[in-house]
Amino acid sequence: MYTTLTMISYSEPHAPSSGGRILVVDDNEDLVEILSAVLSLEGYEPIPAYDGAEALACMQARRPDLVLLDRALPDSDGLDICERMKAGDPLHFLPVIMVTAKAHRDDKLAGLAKGVDDYITKPFDMEELVAKVRVMLRIKATEDKLRQRTEELARLHEAEQAMVKRLTELDSLKSQFIATASHELRTPLSIIKGFNNLLLRRDDFGFDRPTEVQYLNLIDSQVNALTSLIDDMLSASRIESGRVRLQRERVEMVPMVRRVLGNFVVVAEERKISMAV
Repeated sequence: MYTTLTMISYSEPHAPSSGGRILVVDDNEDLVEILSAVLSLEGYEPIPAYDGAEALACMQARRPDLVLLDRALPDSDGLDICERMKAGDPLHFLPVIMVTAKAHRDDKLAGLAKGVDDYITKPFDMEELVAKVRVMLRIKATEDKLRQRTEELARLHEAEQAMVKRLTELDSLKSQFIATASHELRTPLSIIKGFNNLLLRRDDFGFDRPTEVQYLNLIDSQVNALTSLIDDMLSASRIESGRVRLQRERVEMVPMVRRVLGNFVVVAEERKISMAV
């Protein structure tokens, strides 16, 4: 069945649109051809389809930006095709303009319930149809920008959450590091303070020169241990900031163990504890 069209003059055509793929679905080949010609003049890319199955196939293959959909298709109801199109990618807005001879209120409500965004009734004015296409594509452009912005904000939120988690972990590590460093600093400081007090009271204890030298050597070793600990802390800071590259090397454990045991020589002797490596 042919549809009467009120054609507009293109002697002074509208400025070409920015483009967009428009799926034109109708079993009337002449109507599809006319609509495709007009849309091409307006700067759009028409995609013809003549039944529901072909329309759904074009949806998958061509990803149109808008659909002009006939209600009465030879193989299906246009409303069902609209519903399936909308369900295919619910996160993206696909405007559907239903082209139909049924202009009753109940028909329009049924279409809106199935996802139809606008109606145009046969016979229609071509200028009105082109205007509706422009409006729907502007709405789609706005929807797409909003969706893109929402996705960007979601990614930024995820990145922010990851950063907060990382900062929380770093803060926890810093607290652990401070607690460990405080303990490690207190040990040699306690030894230095203890032997320094003994040396200050050497007249009371009657230390001989060799004992005094031994205590001084122990104090010196603890000063070296503090210096080494501070150097290690600075190295750890540089490693954390990425300014130092780690390099594996062999380490002799025996000298390290002997240095640690040297901190407890006097206490071990007083308690008659023997230590050997």
